[in-house]
Amino acid sequence: MIVIDTNVIAYRFITGDKTKMAIKVEQFDADWKVPALWYFEFLNVLATLTKNNIITGSQCNIIWQNTRSFLKGREQSIDPQRLLRISIQNDISAYDACYIALAETLNTKCVTSDKKLVKLFPGRTILLDNF
Repeated sequence: MIVIDTNVIAYRFITGDKTKMAIKVEQFDADWKVPALWYFEFLNVLATLTKNNIITGSQCNIIWQNTRSFLKGREQSIDPQRLLRISIQNDISAYDACYIALAETLNTKCVTSDKKLVKLFPGRTILLDNF
């Protein structure tokens, strides 16, 4: 079981340079856990890619359905006090703190491409490039 950051979700379901790495993460451990926040962050990624004509509206819908289907039932609750503590003590966004809080709660690692998170939480994170 591992916590997966939205950027890794995007790499897995939107074909690009890091898709193969994200697939390797899934092959190693397909028990992905995510905070409910993933839903909104990923929708924002899809909206941005569609608005910038990187993917079509049709592709956007297919990617959304595939990703949502894959992550259904994998969303986990986070204690808001833990999230706030992590965010404030480490000067990171509450969004980023969601992933760290979930990894702490589940006593597992968070796979991310966010180098700042990896530097701040070396025992709780794994950089996708190093997975």
